[in-house]
Amino acid sequence: MKKIFLVSVLVIGFLGCKEVKLEDGRVPKQYLSKTKKLMGTYKGQFNGREATISIELRGGDTPTVQYQDARGKDMLAPNCQSEIGLLQSVYVVGKKSNPQIERATFAFDPANCFIDGNALYLKFEEKKSVIRFVASIVKRRRQHEVCEYVPGGPGIPPRRQCHYEIIEDSITGVFKKQ
Repeated sequence: MKKIFLVSVLVIGFLGCKEVKLEDGRVPKQYLSKTKKLMGTYKGQFNGREATISIELRGGDTPTVQYQDARGKDMLAPNCQSEIGLLQSVYVVGKKSNPQIERATFAFDPANCFIDGNALYLKFEEKKSVIRFVASIVKRRRQHEVCEYVPGGPGIPPRRQCHYEIIEDSITGVFKKQ
């Protein structure tokens, strides 16, 4: 058992995966070269509409995201006046010597539209030199009660044990780098 634990710790430590939180939207220097690879124009669909998302570096280290579809620059609806803000975090996987950015989280303000989400999530994937990402914004969060009966023991009656799970319904889209 100790060997399995030690091997697990070594594998996790060697390969690594971690979330890097950012305060000012700037990408740390050690991830900047990998971030530059993700910059560009992506075409796809979001919430059932053809759209384009452009990711650019402002000031050399601050990614910005711009959205455009046939109705305008608002990801939700023309009258929402929603805005995509600064990069809040990146989720990094792989070896320390060659980290890969798997996910990026940007601040999102739904403004005049009533949704629960306040972040735009981009989950990146590269296959055969083609970069894609799934974009998502939480539309609604709801709680769901899950209960089970726990058997009792001698002199202890069975009891009902419950907990709540949060279920998120999201607006999503898939984009491919052009």
